[in-house]
Amino acid sequence: MKKKVSIIGAEGYLGRHITQVFKNLDFELDLYNRSNFETFKTDVDFIFHLAGKTGTLDGFDNFREYIESNEMSLLTILEKVRKSTHRPKIIFPSSRLVYRGQKNTPLVEDATKEAKTIYAANKLACESYLKMYKDTFEINYSIARICVPYGNEFDDQYSYGTIGSLLTQASQMGEITLFGDGNQQRSLIHISDLANNLVKAAVNPKTDDLIFNLGGPESFSIKELAELIAQKYHAEVKSTPWPKEHLKIESGDTIFDSSLIESLISIDYQFSFQDWLKHI
Repeated sequence: MKKKVSIIGAEGYLGRHITQVFKNLDFELDLYNRSNFETFKTDVDFIFHLAGKTGTLDGFDNFREYIESNEMSLLTILEKVRKSTHRPKIIFPSSRLVYRGQKNTPLVEDATKEAKTIYAANKLACESYLKMYKDTFEINYSIARICVPYGNEFDDQYSYGTIGSLLTQASQMGEITLFGDGNQQRSLIHISDLANNLVKAAVNPKTDDLIFNLGGPESFSIKELAELIAQKYHAEVKSTPWPKEHLKIESGDTIFDSSLIESLISIDYQFSFQDWLKHI
């Protein structure tokens, strides 16, 4: 019998790539966007909750929307499952922003947590909700903490966040402006590697009720990334002092140690950032 999957947020950046992975596998799919997710089916084997609102300073201005989109949506899913006779496994993407960055130090899953934004607090809260519902109502879950994704297999929106911003500045404005020295480190993973490995991990019972890093095979400083991208587009890299509020929410180095998930299943990375950059 085919395994069944509900994907909530199937129209989003990660959601589209996850959906494509499942279309190449022997799974039966039900797809939902943010506006209709409350109609999702519970008589499935897995629910991927990929919808939500991302951002940094924006969360302080729109905290109600962030809580509604990120926390209330997950609680709605958990409550619907709790009241059903089915117990699908919930798959949830968390973020590098739940960690307190450590200089030149790979972060393992039990590293110190520090939420500096509403979005990061949302992610930590959701991790706690999933554990509560597992402990109380036997609803299994997997939580993948993700660092910086890049690339896009569907259109020219190369990524959201860090890489997308650098590419836009270089290709459209001819210069990249960095806050400070740009020496903060990030782990990178191509979106296709992220989607393929997340699906592989999620459907494996070894990840039941597990939080794991899925950070990718490479780490760069923001300055290194900016210089590589600037070179491709013949752009200039400039530095400007940190705006006060941006500096206060900067996480510092977030280099992921993904050895936990790599020890449990066969994780495969097909892409390197510099090779990808040459061909876009």
